Amino acid sequence: MTDDPPVMRLDPEQPTRRPHPEPPTGERARSGARRGARKLALVAGVTGALVAALAAARRLGRDTPLFYRSLRATPREWSWAGYRVVFYESAPTAKDAAAEPVVLVHSIHAAASAWEMRELFARLGAERRVLAYDLLGFGASDRPDLDYDADLYQDLLRDFLREIAGAPAHVVAASVSAAHALHAAAGDPALFRSLTLINPTGLLTQAERSGAGGRALQNLVRLPWIGEALYNLLVARPTLRWFSSRLYRDPKLEEEAVGQGYAAAHQPGARYAPAAFLGDALARNTYMVLRALETPALALWSPSEYLETAEEREAFAAIAPSIQQSVIEDSGALPHEERPGEVEEIIRMFWEDLSGS
Repeated sequence: MTDDPPVMRLDPEQPTRRPHPEPPTGERARSGARRGARKLALVAGVTGALVAALAAARRLGRDTPLFYRSLRATPREWSWAGYRVVFYESAPTAKDAAAEPVVLVHSIHAAASAWEMRELFARLGAERRVLAYDLLGFGASDRPDLDYDADLYQDLLRDFLREIAGAPAHVVAASVSAAHALHAAAGDPALFRSLTLINPTGLLTQAERSGAGGRALQNLVRLPWIGEALYNLLVARPTLRWFSSRLYRDPKLEEEAVGQGYAAAHQPGARYAPAAFLGDALARNTYMVLRALETPALALWSPSEYLETAEEREAFAAIAPSIQQSVIEDSGALPHEERPGEVEEIIRMFWEDLSGS
C-alpha cells in the first residue's frame, strides 16, 4: 500500500497567489524600451527648454545704455554710507531760493526712479528750491548688493535732509516711501516742515515685515543665475506694460512709463533692492506713528483698486482724523503724474495754510 501525498485543498475564502510575471521578451520588451526612451527624451527636452529660456532671460536688457539721470536736470552726486546717491536740484531765483526747501521721494517698485516726480519737480521748482533723489538701489544711484530694509531708507532720508536740504523741509513722498517718511518724521521732527503723503501704505498694505515666504522670495531673486533670469522676466516689457496698465489710466503715460521703467530696471545690480520690496522687507507699519505724529501732514489719495487705496484711506482717517486729506479723482495710482496740476494746487494751499497759522 502506497502513501499518496496529501491533497492540498484551496480555501475558498483565501485568494490564490498570482504567478510571478515573466520578464518581457521580444516585441514587448522593445516596445517598453521605446516608451521609456520617449519619456526620458521628453523630460530632457523640457529641462533643456527651461534652461535655455532662463539663459535667454538672463541676457534680457544687457544692451540697455547706462542710466545716468532720472530727471531733466543736472545730476549731482552725494556720498552716503560709502555709496553714490544721485540727486537733482532746481534753480529758482535768489529771492525764491530763500523759501523752505522741498524734498521729493519717489515710490518703490521694480522699475522705480525719481522720474515719477518730474512734473512736481518742474512745477514747484520754478519758485522754490526743490530737491529729488534716486533712492539707493534705484534710478541712477548705486545699486550695491545689500540687505535693503526700511531702516536704510529712513536713515537715507534723514541724512539727506540734514546734509543736502540743510533746513526743515516740506517732504513729499509716495507709497512705501511715504511710510518711511512718517517714521523718519516721528523720530526727527525738527527736520520736517511738513509731510505730504501720496497714497501712503503702512496700515493694510505693506504694513508687515517679511515672513518666511517673503524672505525665501527675496533670496531667490538675489541668486546669481536663476535670480537674474526671474528678475529680468519681471521687468520685461510685457510684464511692465501689464503693471503700468493697472497703475495708470492714461495710455500714453502708461507707454512712457514702460520705456522709462525698462531702462531704469536693466542696470547692473538692479535686482537687489526690488528683491527686498518683493519680499516685504521694506514694509513699515505706521499705526503708532500716525497716532503720535507732530509734523503737519497732508494725505493725497487716488481711487486705485490696484493699491487698495479706498480701504487704506478709511483706516488712515480713523487713526489720524486730524490729518488733512484730499482725493484726486480721475487718476490711477500715481496722481502726481496723471493730475500734476491738481496735486500742485492742493499742496500749495496746504503750505499757505501752514504759513498763515
